Amino acid sequence: QRTVTWSESLLVSFVLDFLPLIGVNLRAMWSGDSRSVAANGQYLLVRASRYRSLGGHRAIRAEMVDDFALARRFQVCGYKIAFVDGREIVQCRMYRNVREVWEGFSKNLLLGLETATRERRFAWRGALFIWCFACLFVTPFYHLAQGGVRWLALIEIGWLLLLRGWVSAHLKRPSAETATTPFAGWMVMALGITALYRRWRGREIRWKGRVYRG
Repeated sequence: QRTVTWSESLLVSFVLDFLPLIGVNLRAMWSGDSRSVAANGQYLLVRASRYRSLGGHRAIRAEMVDDFALARRFQVCGYKIAFVDGREIVQCRMYRNVREVWEGFSKNLLLGLETATRERRFAWRGALFIWCFACLFVTPFYHLAQGGVRWLALIEIGWLLLLRGWVSAHLKRPSAETATTPFAGWMVMALGITALYRRWRGREIRWKGRVYRG
């Protein structure tokens, strides 16, 4: 992921490189045992014959999160989905300013969670995801600030930063991104609240010249 501005450095790698590793069982997805799916639309590699036989992007043209939707279509048809480390051969700059970062991720967040799972009980899964996310990125810092079980909060924060640091080192990301992990987590929660509010109000989403309902 190529990142230039502060908003890109804060969120792009966190959302695309880090969250999938802690939120998706990639091994189960590869083996075909997972009910969830994930994909990175920046670069998808499929056999042309299979892509055409499944209707290509025309088959999922109404979907806003098209990479997840296409991966889901392949998965339900019995094909395997795998994440491959391609950082030595491909690169992408996803967004270029804070407005693009905010609009892009607030558009994708809830819809990506919905498209990722086959189950219809998304409301239950969404609530569980929010609770787990808050436990990981909010609760430890709250206890640290309030003077509660600080030793446990420090262990949790240290583990979180260690995990992000390991991912960053493996992907050769700038070390400064590890230090911004808590802020990135809080920003993702703000993005989620924005997406929920937009859906509650029934507001339209405009993206690349098309209009969707939130």
